[in-house]
Amino acid sequence: MSVHSPTAAHTTGSAPAAPSSDSTAPVRTLNIMGEVMTLKLVAAETAGTCTVFESHVPVGEGPPMHIHHRGPEVIYALSGEFDVYREGQPAVRATQGACVFLPQGVPHSFVNAGGAPGRLLFIVMPAGIEDYFAQIGRPTTPDALPQRPAGPPAPEQIAFMTAAAEQHDLTISGPPPSAPGH
Repeated sequence: MSVHSPTAAHTTGSAPAAPSSDSTAPVRTLNIMGEVMTLKLVAAETAGTCTVFESHVPVGEGPPMHIHHRGPEVIYALSGEFDVYREGQPAVRATQGACVFLPQGVPHSFVNAGGAPGRLLFIVMPAGIEDYFAQIGRPTTPDALPQRPAGPPAPEQIAFMTAAAEQHDLTISGPPPSAPGH
């Protein structure tokens, strides 16, 4: 797992592409088990090369261990403290500015290990994961706050998410890791 924590801010001179205003474009913000995910770029905007999204994650939460079968994933910590897990390696603490590379085919996950909701930016290659999110999430607004679920997901919800993952070349390989002290 590669991790980069810059010591200085980096900006570019070019502005990001504007989100699509096409009425057939996917819903841009979804609530997925308490996480608020906003799609920044999707397949139609990147010629299928990648999906970019921001996730606002409640304290103590993160996805189940999972595998991307089609390509790698990059996680950039915008705010908060996250433990990033990769099978066979110790957790890596990612704080603001940390960048973590997760290779294709390797089980991985993360958990918000901080004391407040945190934000992550993801780049998933190739594009298409937004279709999975649309299948398992529910539309919300970009200003919605992440909410920690009242309890663990019901067995039916786990079965639904697992089946949906398989349809999108993902495998749910285990439960979410636990955040220390949560």
